[in-house]
Amino acid sequence: MESSASSLDVISRDKLTIFEIFLHIGPEGEEILKTAKLVHVVDRWQAFVVTIADETYSFIRTPFVDSGVCKIAKIPQLFGVRIKDFVVVLIELAVTEDGSLYSWILHDPDVLDFDHDSTDFALLGRLKEDADGINWDKSDLILTPHRVLGSLTGKKVRQVALSCERIVVLTMGGDVYEWVVSMGTGQQNAAKSGRGYRTI
Repeated sequence: MESSASSLDVISRDKLTIFEIFLHIGPEGEEILKTAKLVHVVDRWQAFVVTIADETYSFIRTPFVDSGVCKIAKIPQLFGVRIKDFVVVLIELAVTEDGSLYSWILHDPDVLDFDHDSTDFALLGRLKEDADGINWDKSDLILTPHRVLGSLTGKKVRQVALSCERIVVLTMGGDVYEWVVSMGTGQQNAAKSGRGYRTI
């Protein structure tokens, strides 16, 4: 679920009270929400907020402990970046207003503990096929947003669709790119191709 506005508009706090992730967020969270222009709510435990100053924050709450604590963290790699949309399944993707695509895996062992594997790493679209050797829970390459380049270098992304095994990207020029992961292998596979349809 998401709510967006122009860079001059702020989302009313009243509109955000329906989301459990934004309850009991403390003074810091309330200050951030006062200037929120884009909000992407993943579920009751996770959300992203972009302020009118183009500062991006993650809000995460543990599903394992009923502590009511919401952990808020800056995402410095996205500060000053004009985010247009987020797409989240097993990984996080951010599309910018200028057509760039960023990917990362949100991980915080204090509140959000997932057991990721090389399949998820391949979905990032910017790692070599075999990422098994990476100590992923300490790797800046995986845990922080980086631009997806490769075949998308010089292309402007219009829209992204994401599932557990596949990412499909539509560019401003009308071309479609995808990368597909074989579940359990962590390898990117060539997908069907056709006119205007390419694999990354």
